Amino acid sequence: MTNRQPLLQIKKAFRQFVTPEGGIINALDGIDLTIDESEFITLLGPSGCGKTTLLNIIAGFETLDAGDIALVDESLLKSPAHKRPVNTVFQSYALFPHLSVGDNVGYGLDIAKVEKNERNKRVAAALTLVGLSGIEARSPEQLSGGQKQRVALARAIINRPKILLLDEPLSALDKNLRLKMQYELKMLQRELGICFIFVTHDQEEALTMSDRVVVLNGGKIEQVDAPAKLYNTPKSRFVAEFVGESNLFEVTITKMDDTSVTFSSLELGAEIAMDQSMFNGEVGDAVDVLLRPEHLFPKPTNPDDVFLDVRVTKNTFVGTDFQVVGELDNGKTVKALVRDQDFDAQIGERLRLFFSRSRLHIIPNKKNP
Repeated sequence: MTNRQPLLQIKKAFRQFVTPEGGIINALDGIDLTIDESEFITLLGPSGCGKTTLLNIIAGFETLDAGDIALVDESLLKSPAHKRPVNTVFQSYALFPHLSVGDNVGYGLDIAKVEKNERNKRVAAALTLVGLSGIEARSPEQLSGGQKQRVALARAIINRPKILLLDEPLSALDKNLRLKMQYELKMLQRELGICFIFVTHDQEEALTMSDRVVVLNGGKIEQVDAPAKLYNTPKSRFVAEFVGESNLFEVTITKMDDTSVTFSSLELGAEIAMDQSMFNGEVGDAVDVLLRPEHLFPKPTNPDDVFLDVRVTKNTFVGTDFQVVGELDNGKTVKALVRDQDFDAQIGERLRLFFSRSRLHIIPNKKNP
C-alpha cells in the first residue's frame, strides 16, 4: 500500500438517541478514527452498531453530541451538508423518477450553474466511467437495478468530492450482480483516487473490497485493520465470531517465554505449546483460542499436527467444499470446511480432525485486567 496522508479525523465522537420508551442508546460512544486520502475503508457491524449514524454525521445529515470531525485538520461541524466536499450513494439509489438519466447525473452541476457544454461533457464522462455511455436520454424506470446503481454512482462522483460515502449500496442486488459491482466499485475507486467510506453488514463484502475494515459494536470500535489481519488475528471474541466462521475454545495459560505460550485445554488436548510472541498476557490468564474451520483437515498435514475427535452431526456439500459440523464428547460444536471431493463422512460417524498449532490464535479475554 502506498503512503497516504490523513484526510478525515474523527475525534471522541459521541451520539445518543432517546428511545420511545425513554431509554438511551449510545449510537456512537467515543469513536476515534483517522481515514486516509485515496483509501477504501469499510464500516462493518451488525444492525444498530453505529455505522450508518457515523456515515450520516460525516455527510452532515446528523450532528454530534460531543467530539469533532475534521477534514485535513479543519472541523466540519459548522459546515452544512451541501457545503461539505462529500457525496453519498444510498441503498435505494434515490434517483429522480421524472428526470432522465443525464439530468439525474447532471443535477448537481445544474444547481451549481455549470455551463451547458461543460455540464454535458462531464455527464457523458461520468456515465462512461461507470460503464453506461450513451444512455443519457433514458428514464430511471427503463434501467435494471445494477444500472440504477451505476447512475447513482455517476451522479455522486460528477462533482468530484474528496470523500464518497456508500450506505449499503449493493444490498438490493442479486448475488452475481453484487459480486460484479464489488469489483467495479473497487476499480472505480482506484481510477478516481478518492476516499470511499463504505457501510455494510456483509463481512465478505467488507473483506473483498477494503484497504481497511472498521468493526463496530455497540457504538464502539472493536478493531481497525487490513482485511487479512482482521480475519487471521482478531483482537476480540466479537470480531472473531462476527468476521467469518470460527471455532473458539476457552483455555488457561500455563507457561510462557519470549517466543511461545503453553495452555491447557480439555477440548484441544491436555497441553499445547504454540508460537505467540505478540501475546501480552500472563500465566493463569483465561483466554480464547481461535481455530478457523478451513484449518481443520480429515488427514494430518504435518507429523506434529494435533487433532480433535468429533461425532459428525451435519455434512453439507456446497460446490467446492464440505461444511462439516461435529460434536466433541463434552457437547461443544466444532465446524470444519473440507476441500476434498472424495470426502465422505456420515451423520453419527466418529471423525478425527487435524490441525496445526500455527493456525491457533490467542484472543485476550476481556475479563483479564
